[in-house]
Amino acid sequence: MNAKQLQNEAYRFLLVKAREKKPLANEWQKEKNLYAFNNQNLLQHIENGGNYGVCCGYGNLAVIDADTERISAIARERLSETFEVKTGGGGTHFYFETEVPMKTKAFDEGTGLTRKNVGHIRGAGAMVVGPGSIHPNGTPYVVLKDIPITKATCEQLISAFSEFYEGDIDTTDRQYSDDKKYYFPIGKLSVLNRLKKTNSGRWQGAHPIHGSSTGSNFTVDESKNVWYCFRHNCGGNALTLLALQEDLIQCGEKLRGDAFKKTITKAQELGYIPKDEHYLSEPAKKQLQVGVTQFTDAAALAVNFIEKCPTYFDGSGQWWLWEPDSFKWKMCDETQILIKIEDAYERSSFTTAPKNKQEILEVVRRAARRNTPEKALPTWVQFKDTIYDVITGEHFPASSKFFIVNPIPWKMGETEDTPTIDNLLREWVVKEKTQDETWIKTLEEIAAYTMLSFQPLQKMFATVGIGRNGKTKYQELVGKFVGSENVGVSELKLLTTGRFEYSALYQKLAVFLSELEESELKDSTLLKKMCGEDLIRYEFKGKTPYNERSYATCLMATNALPVSNDKSEGYFRRWVIVDFPNQFEVGRDVIGEIPEYEFENWARKLLRIARELLNRKTFTNQGTIKQTTERYEERSNPVAAFIKDHYNEEPNAHVVFRDFYSELSTWLPLNNHRQLSVKMASELLKDCGFVTAVNRIKTSSETSDTVQKVVIFGLTPKPENYASIKKW
Repeated sequence: MNAKQLQNEAYRFLLVKAREKKPLANEWQKEKNLYAFNNQNLLQHIENGGNYGVCCGYGNLAVIDADTERISAIARERLSETFEVKTGGGGTHFYFETEVPMKTKAFDEGTGLTRKNVGHIRGAGAMVVGPGSIHPNGTPYVVLKDIPITKATCEQLISAFSEFYEGDIDTTDRQYSDDKKYYFPIGKLSVLNRLKKTNSGRWQGAHPIHGSSTGSNFTVDESKNVWYCFRHNCGGNALTLLALQEDLIQCGEKLRGDAFKKTITKAQELGYIPKDEHYLSEPAKKQLQVGVTQFTDAAALAVNFIEKCPTYFDGSGQWWLWEPDSFKWKMCDETQILIKIEDAYERSSFTTAPKNKQEILEVVRRAARRNTPEKALPTWVQFKDTIYDVITGEHFPASSKFFIVNPIPWKMGETEDTPTIDNLLREWVVKEKTQDETWIKTLEEIAAYTMLSFQPLQKMFATVGIGRNGKTKYQELVGKFVGSENVGVSELKLLTTGRFEYSALYQKLAVFLSELEESELKDSTLLKKMCGEDLIRYEFKGKTPYNERSYATCLMATNALPVSNDKSEGYFRRWVIVDFPNQFEVGRDVIGEIPEYEFENWARKLLRIARELLNRKTFTNQGTIKQTTERYEERSNPVAAFIKDHYNEEPNAHVVFRDFYSELSTWLPLNNHRQLSVKMASELLKDCGFVTAVNRIKTSSETSDTVQKVVIFGLTPKPENYASIKKW
């Protein structure tokens, strides 16, 4: 290693393939795969022409990874000079040491379909290719400034690039930000007088409470009513900023308990929010709760309850409650509504009297119908507590204002770095001379498509393999990412015979279908409906049946596709088929090994991929309808492919079925097909147009002796197969 700046005992390095950026080890972040600068294995690898990676975070090392000249110019203008490397791809790496290990942050530029990543601050858990390595395009990584690595604070690095992610500022107290009772314009606060307005329209300057070493570690966005502190990597709304201003909380601290009550009182004194019964003293509060049982106007009770607990009663007679902890509407029943009313007013006997119960339910039912939330746009995807528009790139807090039922349980990550997930996808679908790395992109696109609450491309997906090859684990990966509550599991037989089985699809992002059998696919109408945004009749016990479009992405893990009676283009064009050609030992929990931050980063990556997919309107490796038809037929009837490779059609010829079946059984696993029973092989032969029958045939051309055999008429082995297949 020639760069003396990196010869630090605290730093760590990893092995990277020659002329590549991909680590040699799948789990490169583990200590066993990391090396000190003077380790002989590392030095020998570099000597042999291999590349190496520099692990950020170790020794508090952070690297500005500038992909554009604008990022490089900002780094040189706003930060001190430091060790600088020109990357093989044309970018620049600026090396710094911070006071503590940094988190990785991404720099994005543009909006909507033009939004793109232009660089990163690479921190703990990330790596950059080291100087002296060779880029895949053949260009070396060379040192531009041969000076020591400079020390800088995390605040200085983040503040220098604040305009690239200040639009992504989050609120630490989002539970208050969308409630009208607590809302007031952040511009009313006096702290804004100490800030300057930037070209982007936001206010920027030193933090009004703890100050700033850079003079620009604090920003306020009046349009979104939020603030952000770059030193503590935290933010909030107007209420939390008032609490900071009044010294009721420290920067980064949650606003809760006594501090929350005092902040509300202060906001009322300043006239920012109206006085409200929610902020009465405890004795007055108890008096109000007792008075609730004496409501003379039942409609007023209903309105009061729905203000406390957003409730919706839809046209099919189904109740919905807003869950503030998970930021979504959730289906419930009347009993849950009554319990919620009791809890709201702390009166367990409030709803037990039959007259009270029926009257309360009726007024709440009517008020809840009037409280119909707005319909969410199909292009919206909710990550944790934030809604993102896939097309425009806009995002805003989730609230009961919109009817959202499928939040993905991960917040948006800072980068797109997902090394463990990337390695799993590669292990599952990449095989030399069989499938290249573009199939990784296909799996990512399928996962991205599953996030959507509509089916614009009308596709269903099949992962195919003979067993122990990762296809079920891929379903598990997708299921963990979108959330178990957003996944339905069913079988085609149940869907076609059970009255209530369609409920497995209702309000789900994905439906996982179990192994398909030939007998299950006599009629393809159901599958077409499931992926075609057709109306499906849903029926719940005790509820009025109704029709609604299904948006659940259909994903099947199967050993073989079923033979279909439907040979139309309308059927075959819907399929995207992915082979899983490798086999693995069982017992390893590969999904459990994925760190949580990778699911958050996968959210960022898949949102971008979904945007690109909708713009392109086709999946990677999707192929033409003709190619898809051929792939489907080969995987549903491998006998046809076997005959094509090993036999010629000859009207007066025949082969013995036992010998044919023996060779077929050898060929199937070698070509990633499951074994077929004698009965199934016979059925597939018939589908190919060949007849089997018992026939007496000569045992030898030299005698007239005959023997009774089951034969296949119309086939003769190709010359190169005569040695392995007997011909009687």
